[in-house]
Amino acid sequence: MEPGVVDLVRRAEKEGRYELLVFCTPGLQRSCLSRAVAGASVDLVLEVDMEGDHFARRPHPSEHVEASIEARWVEQQKVLGDNLWNASKFRLNAIRVSCRHEQGVVHRTFHLEVGATDYRAHQGTTLAPNALKAFRSAERGAPWCHLANAIGNAAILETADGKIVCQRRSSRLGEASGRWVLPGGHPEPSNVATSIDVTQGVWQEFLDAVKSELCDELNLPTCRVSDPVFLGLVRRKVDWRPTYACWCTTSLTSTEVEYLWMQGGKDTGESTMLYFLKIPAHDDDLLFPTDSYAMFFEACGLRGQRAEHETDQRSPLFPNEMVEDHRGALCLYWIQRLFVAELLPMSHDVCEYFLRPIPK
Repeated sequence: MEPGVVDLVRRAEKEGRYELLVFCTPGLQRSCLSRAVAGASVDLVLEVDMEGDHFARRPHPSEHVEASIEARWVEQQKVLGDNLWNASKFRLNAIRVSCRHEQGVVHRTFHLEVGATDYRAHQGTTLAPNALKAFRSAERGAPWCHLANAIGNAAILETADGKIVCQRRSSRLGEASGRWVLPGGHPEPSNVATSIDVTQGVWQEFLDAVKSELCDELNLPTCRVSDPVFLGLVRRKVDWRPTYACWCTTSLTSTEVEYLWMQGGKDTGESTMLYFLKIPAHDDDLLFPTDSYAMFFEACGLRGQRAEHETDQRSPLFPNEMVEDHRGALCLYWIQRLFVAELLPMSHDVCEYFLRPIPK
C-alpha cells in the first residue's frame, strides 16, 4: 500500500507544480514544537534571526536586476493603489532535515532558518515575471539567497458537514488575483510578542496568523473555529514561494460559513466567490476515491480523477485555476488523514521519499 501512496504524492507534486518541503505526521499543536504518537515523532526547530543579516536576502550582484525590485514596486503601486503597502515578513532561509529509526519508532527533525524580509522584496523577486531565471543564484548551496522567500500560510478549514472552504481571490489584490485559494496570507513579525522567547513568539504568530486570516476573510467568530494544527511546508515550483499549511475545523456547516461571509466583514472583500470542496468521509475513500470526492484529489494535483463526461468547464476548480502552493497544502492535509487512518506507516522507504534533500 505504501508505494501506492508515494506514487500518488509524487504524481500530485509533478502535476500540481509544487514541492513538499516539510511534512509533520503527526501534526503539531500550539503547546509544543514536538509531538510523538505510536510509531512516529516529529520535532520542528525554529532558528530565528530577525535582526541580523545571517538569514536575510542577499542583494543580487547585478545592479540592473536589483534595481528591478523597486521598478516593479512602483509599477504595482500605480495599478493597485491603496491595496498595496509594504510591511515586514518572515523569510525562509533554509531547511535541514534528519531522520532516524529507533526501536520501531521513526524520529524526524526539521530545522527551519527564519529571518526577515518585506513585502516590497516579495513583490520584486518572488512575484516578478520569470522570478527564478532572474533571481536564482548560481552559488552552490544557496540557490534562493537573492529571493525574498517570504513565508505565507494556507488554512484548510473543514466544515461540520465535511467540506473544505476555497475562495476565488479578487482581481484587485497584489497576489494570486482572480485565482482559487484557501484562506490565508502571511504571519506578521510585528505581531510577535516581545515579552516571551522569540522562537516561541514566532511559533505562536505562525498559528495565530492562520486563524486570524481565515476568520477575517470569512467573517467567522473565532470561538467557532478550532486552534490550528501545523501540517508542514510546501513551495511553488514556478517561483519557490514557501507556504506552511494548517488544519482547522469549525462547528459551522458550509451553508452557515457562506451565509456569514455574505454578510461582509473585515477582509471578506478579498474574495468574490466561495467553493466548498467535498472531502473523503471514510478511510477507504482516501486511497480509492469515488466520483463524489474526485474533485478533492484533482485540487491536490491528481488530474484525471473525475469521470470522463465531467468536463473542466463544469467546475470552478479546474486544474490551472488553483494556486500551486495551496494545492500542496491540500496534499499535506490528505497525507495527515492517511497517517491518522494508519494508512501511511513511517517506514524507511516512505521517509526516504519525504525527506529528500532541500536546497539551502
